[in-house]
Amino acid sequence: MMRETAPPMRTPGSETPASAPRQSGPLTLEAVRELWPDVISAARAERKMMVAEALTDVDVESLEGNLLGLAPKGGNPLTPESLTRNRRPIEALASRVLGAAVLVAEVGHPTAEAAREGLPSAPSAKVQRVTVSGAKAERAKAFRGKDPALDSAMDALDLELLE
Repeated sequence: MMRETAPPMRTPGSETPASAPRQSGPLTLEAVRELWPDVISAARAERKMMVAEALTDVDVESLEGNLLGLAPKGGNPLTPESLTRNRRPIEALASRVLGAAVLVAEVGHPTAEAAREGLPSAPSAKVQRVTVSGAKAERAKAFRGKDPALDSAMDALDLELLE
């Protein structure tokens, strides 16, 4: 027995954006803002859902030369980290959709200056892996700083914090 199957349904945002550049002439802030939904659609078309979600939570704030400034709206606390972590894929998507090579930086973030100067972005503080002993030491330091009596007692009795 054969069944007829309906063609797959297409949702409004599921169309793959054209790979041909859509911008002619110099890139302007207004043009970038107008094409920003296409950048988000391109991320979704490439199954980069985390990137797409981060891009929906930003405003296109500025365009200085080829540096595109993005400002998180604040809807998701992970957006700034996602922008930093996925900067290269975002730049590739935006460059393809906008038809001009662009660099992306979070407005008011240390990587914005590095991107403006064409330098690779590097975190200002060295990232360290959190260990159990390190976490306990950090907590003890925080408690010691809050209460001098606890600090004295921990030293005198050689106490350690438990959870």
